[in-house]
Amino acid sequence: MRKVLLIDDDQDYASLIRMRLEEKGYHIEYQSNPVDAIKHLEKNFDFDVIILDVQMPERNGLSTLAHLRGHFKMKNPKGKGFDIPIIVATGLQSEKLRDIFESQAVADYLQKPFDSNVLIEKIEKVVADYHQPKKGTS
Repeated sequence: MRKVLLIDDDQDYASLIRMRLEEKGYHIEYQSNPVDAIKHLEKNFDFDVIILDVQMPERNGLSTLAHLRGHFKMKNPKGKGFDIPIIVATGLQSEKLRDIFESQAVADYLQKPFDSNVLIEKIEKVVADYHQPKKGTS
């Protein structure tokens, strides 16, 4: 069973995504704001993927992304830095955002609104890619 952390301030939208993913056998943990999500991640790194909204109050998804990449660098109990793949979900669209996602090693992104089947396909691809041996390693 895939374990997903969903971080999105839109509780109605998150409930719909959560319901659709749970129907497909995913275990979903939900945080409505990035500050709580970061606290949750301090205690639990056991996720296959994170789905992160960009537009949120208190701390937006981009600053959360940078924080996750920096703050958790030495804290991962696996000793690999922050290595949970992140799929960004956003209603925004721009080349600059795509550049930021790339610079922050975002596994994939989706334009809101999106079909839950597309999200599932992306989750499966990201998780499969993540578990593939890196080139040059055995």
